Amino acid sequence: MCHFNKKKSIYQIFFNKITFVIINEYVLKWCKIEINMKRPYKLMAENIEINYPFMQVGFRHFEFEKFKGGRGELNFLIVKKADAVCLTLYDKDKDSFLLIRQFRPGAAINEYETNPYIWSVVAGHIDIKNGIRETPRQTAAKEANEEAGIIVSETNLIDLGAGYTSAGSSSEKHHHFLCAFSSSDIDKSKTYGIDDEDIEVGVFTSEEALHMFDTGQIACNEAILGIRSTLLLKYTGKL
Repeated sequence: MCHFNKKKSIYQIFFNKITFVIINEYVLKWCKIEINMKRPYKLMAENIEINYPFMQVGFRHFEFEKFKGGRGELNFLIVKKADAVCLTLYDKDKDSFLLIRQFRPGAAINEYETNPYIWSVVAGHIDIKNGIRETPRQTAAKEANEEAGIIVSETNLIDLGAGYTSAGSSSEKHHHFLCAFSSSDIDKSKTYGIDDEDIEVGVFTSEEALHMFDTGQIACNEAILGIRSTLLLKYTGKL
């Protein structure tokens, strides 16, 4: 198994922290923005129209306090979904990414999409079993084995952050991780997945992956974020 070099000098760590503190202080003073501001809101009513294990769809009516005073109301059709994990697998020695491809129903009904077989990174929803929710790291390791046939250690995962897929209409948050892998361990002659999944794996250089952005072969946000974040870490010497 490949590992990234995570060592940094004490001087580099100290310099990075001091720089962040100074920049952060001046930016906040200049913008006069309260970053951690939390204002009161209330869910007034909800009407659930579709209820599946991983998803609820329904109208929800909110009241909230406006930034400049007064109260506002929103009545939105909102999708409540389980959080998911996105795992970018990178072979640093060969400057290559492991990507997976499968039929994507959402892309198939987009009138502007010509090919719904889209390359992306390993991903999957976080399961709840017997009332216990998996950790994002547990899900990432499980999905790597199910979707690409490789074993990764939870301790080797690099946290790239988490964010909502579309906070205005969905509760789903993606937890992004990066992990090293060896291209020689991949069996591209097989297909992977569980239940009805039919997943093909491929290994592409960073140059090829960037070209696939332009051609639309990679059109999933999780892959775009993971690949670009990885290359940013590489080119800034942090990987």
